Amino acid sequence: MDERKKLDERIARLEEELAEAYRLNFPWSGNLGRWEWHYPTGKVIYSPLKLEALGFQAGEINPMVYEWTERIHPEDFDRTMSLMRRHLMGDLPVYEVEYRIRAKDGSYKWFYDRGKVTEFSPEGKPLVIAGIVFDITESKQMEENLKKSVDFKTRLFAIISHDLRGPIGAAGHLLEALKDMDPSDYPAAFEALTQSNHRTFDLLENLLEWGKVNIEKPRVNRQPLRLMTPIARQIALLKPQAEKKSITLIQTFDESLFVSADEIMLEVIIRNLLSNAIKFTPANGHIEVYQTTDSDRVSLHIHDSGVGMSPSVLQSLQTKAVRSSLKGTEGESGTGLGLLLCQEFAQLIHGELLIESELGKGSTFTIRLEKP
Repeated sequence: MDERKKLDERIARLEEELAEAYRLNFPWSGNLGRWEWHYPTGKVIYSPLKLEALGFQAGEINPMVYEWTERIHPEDFDRTMSLMRRHLMGDLPVYEVEYRIRAKDGSYKWFYDRGKVTEFSPEGKPLVIAGIVFDITESKQMEENLKKSVDFKTRLFAIISHDLRGPIGAAGHLLEALKDMDPSDYPAAFEALTQSNHRTFDLLENLLEWGKVNIEKPRVNRQPLRLMTPIARQIALLKPQAEKKSITLIQTFDESLFVSADEIMLEVIIRNLLSNAIKFTPANGHIEVYQTTDSDRVSLHIHDSGVGMSPSVLQSLQTKAVRSSLKGTEGESGTGLGLLLCQEFAQLIHGELLIESELGKGSTFTIRLEKP
């Protein structure tokens, strides 16, 4: 009993020392209490708070060390185990690591773990390793949100300074030039102004939608809706653009198909994909809009006979962190923001956006949506 009491006192002092050191750097983190690993037997004694943080009740987890190590996230496992081995071998004075650990519901929590060998055998081998663990999930989420915020602001300023300022500036120069322009050139100038205005408006609309996704948590209203309704609405809206380039729109509607989606977000996706198809399809080309189904999904396909994409461009478009800006077949400007918005909206409505393309042979964009 005295031996147990001495060990408790020693671990308590270690806990206090480690906790104070950690709080100086991470004052917001939650203390989950101490742990003690009896190395020869593999048994671990730990604070009930550690169990509660992972959603378990007392007695639900085997007290052996492998029960905990098997819960470490695969991406963090080797690093965590390596640091512990180095400490046990005497290469590191203290075991200290941050890792993700699987909770009862399958989600992962971030833990900060710090400890050291507190008792050795006469031969100098570890007998007891004791330490303290903190739940740092909240601080890690704050860190991730900060990174996203910085990234969003960087991309936002890039769009405003380049993609938005450019067409507005060009329109201003054109308006200045009108006073010295020959009246016979007015129709072409007005057409250029009209097209510039349309592109600027589309960019602003996408920018506002994208801002909602990144700045505030968007409200997603997923409900059953007839798929042909938003398709027909967007085709009617964009048909004049297609006719201007003599592009044939081939539509195959299945009125019986319903999907589960947010109607506004789905329309934004369809509008952007159709607009891109028109932009990158040369005059006298064609665009096909059709649907297929499987057991639990409805797929909307938008296939064009356009210029297609090289493997490198296709890869960059499929990487959300990259915004690829390409010119259309008649010099139409693009920012890549529309496709980025489609990817994010598809994810929000539990859908999936797939892209197939071959240089010189056109592209197919597929939106896979859940059935109601």
